[in-house]
Amino acid sequence: TKQLNSYKISSGVLQIPNELIRDSQFDIVPFLVDLIVERVARKYSTYAITGTGSSQPQGVTIGASTGITAAVSALTADNILDLIHSVDPAYRTSKNFAVACNDATIKTIRKFKDSNGQYIWQMGNIQTGAPSSIWNVPIVTDQGFADIGVSTISMLAGDFSKYVIREVGSGELRQSTERYFELDQLGILYQRSADMIVTNSAAIKKLTHAAS
Repeated sequence: TKQLNSYKISSGVLQIPNELIRDSQFDIVPFLVDLIVERVARKYSTYAITGTGSSQPQGVTIGASTGITAAVSALTADNILDLIHSVDPAYRTSKNFAVACNDATIKTIRKFKDSNGQYIWQMGNIQTGAPSSIWNVPIVTDQGFADIGVSTISMLAGDFSKYVIREVGSGELRQSTERYFELDQLGILYQRSADMIVTNSAAIKKLTHAAS
């Protein structure tokens, strides 16, 4: 049995001096709101990948099961192929099957060549929505993943329909002109509530780099 809760992901209160609001050449409040919304989105992404699952959402790397171990600070094409085939074929044939890692790892993968000197990376198509891929397996990018390095989990492969995200309502933006009135400041805060969990750890496997 798996339980989905609701965890608040908050930007924290941003206090804006009213002098800044009055003296600015443009409406600065929407600009700052965009920044704190991005801050929460990045926190959300971090939880989605590495959240502990204790008093916070469970990140997909935490819920995934052990796939393969790669060298300390290196990644090879064979490592990726081994990771893909560490997942049971029943999950590999899912339309939601993919490889996931961060952009720095993507850069490494794009340099891989076959014995004929041809790049094995297959570029996607933005117009049709087709993702980039390797051996016809889609590759998705999330900056919440760790870089290739000592003891890090730099990549996952699996059926990501087995990773469930519960959104509780929509994001909330709050502003207060009273709370910081003695400081002549406006307070703004943005927050989202969500939980995340891997429902079947066997469907998603991780590539872990060795400790030494």
